[in-house]
Amino acid sequence: MRIVFGTAFYGKIASLSRQWIETKFFHVWFIPLFPISSILVTSKEFNSRGGIELPLSRKSVCATYMRLVTLLFVLWYAAQVTGIFSLYYYSTREEAQVAYLWLCGKTLLSIAACIYLFFFFGKTTPEEALIREKVGRVTGIYALPEWFDFITAKDKLRTFCMSTK
Repeated sequence: MRIVFGTAFYGKIASLSRQWIETKFFHVWFIPLFPISSILVTSKEFNSRGGIELPLSRKSVCATYMRLVTLLFVLWYAAQVTGIFSLYYYSTREEAQVAYLWLCGKTLLSIAACIYLFFFFGKTTPEEALIREKVGRVTGIYALPEWFDFITAKDKLRTFCMSTK
């Protein structure tokens, strides 16, 4: 039996102008176990990212874990629904039918949560986009100032000041 493990990027959030935040996780069988570092991605290639190191992004880590959990719930409930599908039609007991309908409801709720987390959670708000556009026009880095720690921000400011002279 082969065990596949390593690192991979998960938790893509805050996408704007081909730049976004992702977090590198240690994984086993492509299931993220723990975060290693976050990055503001400015260029992307297969299984590698170029960009600026950030402090660990809580939102990206939460997005990764919540997406994983809801996906597992969807798979679990869908397997249960299809497994007891025949019970609904062949059972005359009202309790079995009610239990099946509750299970269908939980499945639909899990699917809705999964869709929200994969397609809407962590999107850039219009106010955030406005600030990032202003910063990006000046520096080329479409990021919010609070994403950087003090030392990284100071280095970026020094680099920017040296390039404008």
